[in-house]
Amino acid sequence: MTITTELLDGWAAQSGFEGAVGLRQGGRELYRAYGLRDRAEGLPNGVDTAFGCASAAKFFTALAVGRLVDQGRLRLDTAVGELSPDFAGFIDPAATIEELLRHRSGCYDYLDEELIEDYDTFELPLPPYKLLSPMDYLPMFRGHAPKSARGERESYSNGGYVILAACVELAAGEPYHDYLQREVLARTGAMRSGLFRFDALPADTAKGYLGDGLETNAYRLPLRGGGDGGLYLSAPDLSRVWDAFAAGKLLSPALATAFVTPFADAERASGCGLTVVREPKRWSISGYDLGVGAFSAYWPASGELVTALANRTGGEGAMLKLILQALKEG
Repeated sequence: MTITTELLDGWAAQSGFEGAVGLRQGGRELYRAYGLRDRAEGLPNGVDTAFGCASAAKFFTALAVGRLVDQGRLRLDTAVGELSPDFAGFIDPAATIEELLRHRSGCYDYLDEELIEDYDTFELPLPPYKLLSPMDYLPMFRGHAPKSARGERESYSNGGYVILAACVELAAGEPYHDYLQREVLARTGAMRSGLFRFDALPADTAKGYLGDGLETNAYRLPLRGGGDGGLYLSAPDLSRVWDAFAAGKLLSPALATAFVTPFADAERASGCGLTVVREPKRWSISGYDLGVGAFSAYWPASGELVTALANRTGGEGAMLKLILQALKEG
C-alpha cells in the first residue's frame, strides 16, 4: 500500500497523534506534523521540530563510541577500569566497551526496567537539575553492586549507556554532548538535533506533555541527557543519520557490520544501540519516557524508513501501529 498524505492525516486524527512522522517508501519521502509543540502558546509542531527521543539516544551514544574506536582512541575490548578508577564497585572494572554496548556488562542500573513496576511514577535518586553530564550520574551508582557478572547475560541497561557516555568524555577529552554534536550529528547534517538542556531549549523544540493538559516533563527528567536518553531529534535529521550510517559515512565497514550483528542468534535481537530484525533485514531504535514516544526503523536493502516522534508519553504507539500495518499489507 502506498501511504499518502491523506492517509497519514486520517490516521493522525483517528489516533490523536501529536508529533511528527517521516516516511520513505518506493523512493519518495513524506514528512507530516500534527498537534502542538507548545500548548499554552498554541505553537504547532512542524516537520523540522525537534522532539525528545528517550532511549533512541542510545544508538547515538553507540555511534559516538564507534567514532572514537575508528579514531584509535578507544577499542571495543577496552576495559572501563583502564579509563577511570571511578568505574568500580557498581561494575566490574574488567567489563569492556563492547559489553556495555551490547548490554552485557553487568553494570548496576539506576533505572532498571526489569524491576520498575510503575515507570511513570519513578523518581530519580538525585535532583534532575544536578544531572548535566554523564559523570554527574555516578553518585546514583556508588554503593550498589553490579547487577550480574560481566558477560553472564544480556540485560537492557540505561546505566550502562551512561557509563558509555562517560567513557566517551574520558577518551575524547571533552564533554560528551560536544563530541556527539560534532562527530555524529554535524557530520550527517542533523543540525536541528542535539542534547539540549531542559532550561535552554532552542526554537522549534517540542515540550513533552504528560497528558491532555499543560503539565510537562520538566523537572521529571535529567536537565541534560547522560547517554541513555535526553537527545532531541527532528524526523528529517533522523533520516539523514540513518542514510549516513548505511552509506558508511560514520563508521568503518568492519565496525558498522559489528554494530548490526546481534550477539544472540534470534529473529529479533540487540545490536549495538539498536535492534536488528533478520528477515526482512531491519534496524530500529525506540524510546519511551515521560512526555516522549519515539520509534524509527530503517530497511538497509531498500533505504526505506519509518519514523514517529511524539511529544506526549508513549504517544507514537497508535499512529505507528497503523503505519506498520499498512506497510506489512503491501
